[in-house]
Amino acid sequence: MFIVMAIIATVASAIASGLGYFSYWWVLLPAFLAGALSLANGPGYGLVIDANRRGRLGVFPWLLAVNTVPWLLVAGAVFWVVAALT
Repeated sequence: MFIVMAIIATVASAIASGLGYFSYWWVLLPAFLAGALSLANGPGYGLVIDANRRGRLGVFPWLLAVNTVPWLLVAGAVFWVVAALT
């Protein structure tokens, strides 16, 4: 439920920034939340826990980036479309 809300907030922030209400930088917060929640609630959670037990602490930042970047790309596409239409 929370991940859906974070995704909706990401798209809504991209639309609002495309309309010029605020900066695109505000999209980073809901995109990070969507990425973090998808990591915590998905199959990546087991990977992170297993990697931490083995002492590979660099796995979490990479998986967090991998889960956050797609939402930033979606938000960028929405921002680009909204900015082009206005």
